[in-house]
Amino acid sequence: MAKLPPMFLGMMEGKSGKFRFPFSRTSNFQLPEFIPKEKRAGELTVAIHYALTLMNMSVPVTGVMLNDNDANGQPDVWLLRDGRKQGIQITRLTFTEFERRRAHHRKIVTDFAAVIHANTQLDFRLVVQIFPREKHRVPLSGLSKGRRTTIETTLMKFVSSAINLHKDTLRKAVMNVTIDSLGPVLSPHFHAIDFVAVPDEHFASVPGVGNIFVNYKFYDSAYDDSDVQKEVAKIYRAKNNGSAEVLIVWANEHELLDTNKIVKSLRNAFTETSFHEVYFIAFNVNGKMFPIKGSPIPGDL
Repeated sequence: MAKLPPMFLGMMEGKSGKFRFPFSRTSNFQLPEFIPKEKRAGELTVAIHYALTLMNMSVPVTGVMLNDNDANGQPDVWLLRDGRKQGIQITRLTFTEFERRRAHHRKIVTDFAAVIHANTQLDFRLVVQIFPREKHRVPLSGLSKGRRTTIETTLMKFVSSAINLHKDTLRKAVMNVTIDSLGPVLSPHFHAIDFVAVPDEHFASVPGVGNIFVNYKFYDSAYDDSDVQKEVAKIYRAKNNGSAEVLIVWANEHELLDTNKIVKSLRNAFTETSFHEVYFIAFNVNGKMFPIKGSPIPGDL
């Protein structure tokens, strides 16, 4: 069995968010998609999850089928419920900037990894985890291009020097560099850097170049309150006053900063609506369904 590195003692001090090892036994570091990307297959999958949830609550559901004519506000899916067909519209909650920022993140970490790789010579794989002070913003985004370049260059020199200086230590253990060691150029913008060797028979779960992989801890925080309000308003304008009785809004849970904030925004927007029932489903391996309006189901599922 592959030997894991020592415990990450003290590594999470002052760091927000869920702890995850930056490596796994699989070589795929892409974030998962739980619902098929093809529109009709995705709609049917979401509707089946909704139907199964109702059935678990003893609601008499006997079938689900796609609507062949789903244009102009018509239902996307028919649910056979209580001896009749109930129309359902299904839409995905996406944030305009999320995919752009995800691509931006991928480019940044790949560029960082390329620079560090060019300045170090390692015969083992290493993950560099960079923790910005402002996790919920793109780091250095408020600075001029020149100032940002200066800070990023200093950061890459610091990381490369640390790796070259502590190469033998890093092969065997985790190293954590805190704000006190970062210096006056970096410390206003970053509070820690972790160096984690990837164990044998494992794969880094972040992008990299050669034996260097970089985890720049910001892109899972890729939207703010105004993005939420804009997207919810967009869904309301597009879907309200259709002919379906039920609206289901869904998203991948890993794309959400604060599910409760999404739910609250949807409930505020759909206080007055043509839909009899509105739900929000956040999918991970399964899915958690939140009643938004007119739900016959008590509480959040």
